[in-house]
Amino acid sequence: SVTFTPTDTTDYTNSTATVSLTVSLASVTVGLASTATSIPSGSPFTLTATVQSATTGTPSGIVTFFDGANTLGTASLVNGVAAFPTALFALGNHTLTAGYAGNAQFQGGISNPVVVNVLPATTATMLGASPNPSVIGAAVTFSATVSSLAGTPLRSVSFYDGATLMGTGTLASGVATYSTNTLAGGSHNIVATYGGATGFAT
Repeated sequence: SVTFTPTDTTDYTNSTATVSLTVSLASVTVGLASTATSIPSGSPFTLTATVQSATTGTPSGIVTFFDGANTLGTASLVNGVAAFPTALFALGNHTLTAGYAGNAQFQGGISNPVVVNVLPATTATMLGASPNPSVIGAAVTFSATVSSLAGTPLRSVSFYDGATLMGTGTLASGVATYSTNTLAGGSHNIVATYGGATGFAT
């Protein structure tokens, strides 16, 4: 509202003009990118949200990252970018989005979805023998340790003498053992093979 107050009150009188002006929050676009779109279960990756506005200024505030309707976590915008390291364990496709909450200057917004496919987790198998070396007729115990970033693998390990299956051992806390006293004299190339399980690769 603007009021004109004249200094020459003989020829002019006060007058007022009013205009209605609405200032809206600036609109934004939210982009989402992932460092990987196909990952083993439990493997880390990073989601990066970029929030931009067609008007002047760089949005600030909080971005929330979603796996479907479930919240993965939040990250703060720095120069319009929010990075969120995470990991997914459930097998299959995950539809991920990023939502910007907005602030006193900028509207909120949500990104287009990014689909990340979670595959069975990779595993590592280590094998030891005790005693080694041994003597004919003595019992030798082979211990296989199977590990994974996604947790503790289950089920069993098969023990081979070269290409010949000697037997199997059930994993307990990631360790399976097999003992035998029937090995012939000489050198033996022993191999332990993990057969995999739900969520875990061989």
